Amino acid sequence: MVKPYKISRYLCVFFILGVFLQQKYPFPCFYYFVGIFLFIGIACIFSEKYYCNKIQKITSALCHQKCAAASNAFMDTWGTSSMAFAVAPIATVFVFGTGGCMMFGAIQLTPTLIWVLLLFSIVVAISIVGYLQYMNLAVYIEKLSHSTERYKALPKGPTNYVPAELSWIQDLTKLSHIYQAVFFTVGCAYITAFSGFCYWPDMAAETNTPCFYVLWTIIFAAIVLAFPIISVLEHKWIKGIIQHLKESYIYDLEQEQKLLKKTYPGQFTSIIVSISARQILDSKDYPFHSLWGSGYAVAMTLINLATTVTTIFTDTLPFISGLRQFFL
Repeated sequence: MVKPYKISRYLCVFFILGVFLQQKYPFPCFYYFVGIFLFIGIACIFSEKYYCNKIQKITSALCHQKCAAASNAFMDTWGTSSMAFAVAPIATVFVFGTGGCMMFGAIQLTPTLIWVLLLFSIVVAISIVGYLQYMNLAVYIEKLSHSTERYKALPKGPTNYVPAELSWIQDLTKLSHIYQAVFFTVGCAYITAFSGFCYWPDMAAETNTPCFYVLWTIIFAAIVLAFPIISVLEHKWIKGIIQHLKESYIYDLEQEQKLLKKTYPGQFTSIIVSISARQILDSKDYPFHSLWGSGYAVAMTLINLATTVTTIFTDTLPFISGLRQFFL
């Protein structure tokens, strides 16, 4: 296994080489794009490492729960070892690399261009792995929320039970929130980078081509639409898991009530169980709410939407006007 300090050493050498090549073979807006892609790469690497640690902890906590069998099976197969983790990054690099080069009006085959394309390929591949993790996490949460089995052997406190405070559901919710924040930000960075590529004068990008509209359609669907939809659905599904946990706790209470009545007949047992059941039902239906996180997600959604729509229609309207004049 390669040690972290060796990776850092290779990265430093790589970036020093890029700066050296830029001095000799200038690339338009070099530091602008390098800065954005460096930010994206670092954000994705740290979030993906966090994801791997947390999802392993969550699946381990649920490994004995029959209701989580389908979810854990998905995460152990498609969620970690699917061919998509190889195919999707390669396909994305090919589509956007080829499309970008076809649009790049000021393209010149220089060592710096090759360096930039290599940086682009590495960062995009890393971020697509994170994107797939983001999607797999959503599928995992969805499967958990729609399980028909009961949770068994749930931990119980001395007086009342709050399902939303179980450690694994807290970890799952925190992971969902962190990945939402990271990839809303990464999505915004990609949109900013591609907008700059399309309209920075030094790039001389050809924006009246099919490539322009194809690439922006992919970005719009994969980032602008997908992220907020998944965010809303995950919130709904986590609430469904909490409701399922409440029902499982109450079922356990009812079974305990039947056993206690044999030993302690009378109304006292029923009263205690009824109070506990009411406490469970009235407990919070979501592990925790973050006003900052929700506001940030909404802000990023609006920024991504506004930037994408503005970029697309800046050239779409003159293009449509030109077509109308041509046919008239």
